[in-house]
Amino acid sequence: VSEDIAFALCRPVVRFIPNDLKPETISVAAHLINWLIFFAALSSIRQDTIVRSTFLALCGVATFISAVLEALDGIHARRTGQLTKLSVFMERWLDAIHTPMTAAALAIALEVEGLPLALLQDLTADVYLAQMLIYHHTGAFHRSAGAEAQLGTAGLYLAGAVALGMFP
Repeated sequence: VSEDIAFALCRPVVRFIPNDLKPETISVAAHLINWLIFFAALSSIRQDTIVRSTFLALCGVATFISAVLEALDGIHARRTGQLTKLSVFMERWLDAIHTPMTAAALAIALEVEGLPLALLQDLTADVYLAQMLIYHHTGAFHRSAGAEAQLGTAGLYLAGAVALGMFP
């Protein structure tokens, strides 16, 4: 399913990417957007309803863009023959950084505290730790449902923004 979603989102865009653009550039752009999401979520707390709702909507749109970029880097690498072990490892490494960061941003923005926050952080990190263990023992990365997770996160941000507008 993940590949179907990624292909559907990226098909209209991928043909416009110059062949000489390194997939790592797309990966780093997605990673920088994740930092923007984190700081926007952090900035949303203790704001009035309109400002907070705007920050949450920004986080939702930025998460969607990040999901598309995350899919585009791999599609572009395969399309142009630029898929290397380094680019695959770098992709997973950046994912391992931004996945817990994205979960933290969502938790901050939606004011999740205590045990639910601890579980959210732990489970998101465990996915990538498991992938690194599998890679270490098999030499191959296995696909995860990253596109679905990011689109779900985007939906949660947008739902939070709408809920704030309806129930201030």
